[in-house]
Amino acid sequence: MATLVVMSGLPGTGKSTVARRIAIETDAELLAKDIVEAALWRRGVGREHGSTWVAHEVLTSLASSALQLQRSGVLDTVAGTEAVRRDWRQAAADAGSAFVVIVCECTDVMAHRLRLFGRQRGIEGWPELSWEDVEGTRRRWEPWSEPHLTLDAMDDIEDNVVEAITYVRRHL
Repeated sequence: MATLVVMSGLPGTGKSTVARRIAIETDAELLAKDIVEAALWRRGVGREHGSTWVAHEVLTSLASSALQLQRSGVLDTVAGTEAVRRDWRQAAADAGSAFVVIVCECTDVMAHRLRLFGRQRGIEGWPELSWEDVEGTRRRWEPWSEPHLTLDAMDDIEDNVVEAITYVRRHL
């Protein structure tokens, strides 16, 4: 069964690393919000033009297309509010696909701050985020309403990857 996996969580909690590994291990499409939004910025569509919502629409369209072709997708995005989540939930329902949520967190605040220090993800045109950016996102964060797996960045990354892939495979 095609599955739409949403890797959610604050910046710097390991969601991109886990999302990539899930996509590779399950042969799913990786749809990364930061990469899409950076491409928009490079073409002059910035936040003042609603780049965040445009990126959301692009991700939703790509996810819907993949699901309609019975291909699974992994959305790598903060997904911090219900407003951005409902379209993905609906896309999965429309395609008769499973909707799987994995939330990444970091329970050690100091370690979380250090994870951002010097981080270089190499996304052309996309800035590395500061702790203030993370705190702003945390203030807007809304809890997920559906069952989900929670991974802690303080745990071993390989253990988190195995747990995430096992969780996703239960829905494939």
